[in-house]
Amino acid sequence: MKPFSRRTHSIIRDGGRAAGILIAATLVGLLFSGLKIPEANIIAVYILGVLIISIITSSWMYSFLASVISVLAFNFLFTIPRFTLRAYDPSYPVTFGIMFLVALITGSLASRMKEYARESAQAAMQIEKEQLRADLLRADLLRSISHDLRTPLTSISGNASNLLSNENEFSQETRMQIYGDIYDDSMWLIKLVENLLSVTRIEDGRMDLRMSAELMDEVIAEAMRHTDRNRDGRKIEVSS
Repeated sequence: MKPFSRRTHSIIRDGGRAAGILIAATLVGLLFSGLKIPEANIIAVYILGVLIISIITSSWMYSFLASVISVLAFNFLFTIPRFTLRAYDPSYPVTFGIMFLVALITGSLASRMKEYARESAQAAMQIEKEQLRADLLRADLLRSISHDLRTPLTSISGNASNLLSNENEFSQETRMQIYGDIYDDSMWLIKLVENLLSVTRIEDGRMDLRMSAELMDEVIAEAMRHTDRNRDGRKIEVSS
């Protein structure tokens, strides 16, 4: 035997819940009737049952059917003549109609509120996912930034240490080369910090972007020029 599908299981579950609540409402109504409590209270019990059904079930159809069954059950059990679907009092059809409409409208409103709550929960989950994704992106950005900062800083500190310890041993040409490397790395750091500040202004909405075309060859050439001193014998290939 094949197991029940999820939809079949949901139908059976909701149907069982709705039937149980209607039976409970009927038993309370019989108790009220035995205690000579006015019929208006029995009607309120059925309307409350329809409201509960609309909240705990997954489809508005259950609250609609519960509204119909509530009217029929009230007519069958609590109006004269009992145990028939006839009513001697001319006002009863109006009472049944009002009871049906109130139960139906109440159940419909409860279903809409439940759907709104479900959509709000889904929206909150989506916002939480987006926040988590943003946090992960920030973490990746921080790791990338820390690497980009460490590389020129290491170069600057290394060259400065060499000049402090062995300046007299270097030729004028070597010293000028070291000075140039320190300057280039310093400018790279300044541009990197300016770019980070620009990113912050963009996220805060305090900067208007003006898009312009750039030649990829120039961008690649600038990146290659900066990495010339730090490639450590690695071979870099550029393909377009």
